[in-house]
Amino acid sequence: MSDLQFYCDLLVDREKVFHSWTDSWIQGEITKALSKLNAVPEGKFELWNGAVYGHFVQVQSPNLIILSWKTIEFQDWMPPTQVKLEFQTRTNGSRLVVTHENIPEPMLEQFRFAWQDIYLPQLQLYFVQNP
Repeated sequence: MSDLQFYCDLLVDREKVFHSWTDSWIQGEITKALSKLNAVPEGKFELWNGAVYGHFVQVQSPNLIILSWKTIEFQDWMPPTQVKLEFQTRTNGSRLVVTHENIPEPMLEQFRFAWQDIYLPQLQLYFVQNP
């Protein structure tokens, strides 16, 4: 099992970024795919038209969200991963720190690519277009 960590600086306050992870419509706008979020502890979520799913473990507005996370490509032997989203205040906006833990080795490069090359750039673009 491996871990990944990324950060993304945004020119909006952390409350807006936090809210984007609790609102199904906004998350759908960011990913251009259907999202369903019930942002309470043990509340279920689906992202990317159900390709990513799990439940919220912890929700501390506007600082922290922890998710239990799987994809439809997980094999039966693969336990859920954990995604920690930390929302930090910066001088000119905010920083989202994403820590994705306990990733099965066969999924590592897929998750690295998805966060680094797809999701975080789409998040930045969304907040440039919707400040």
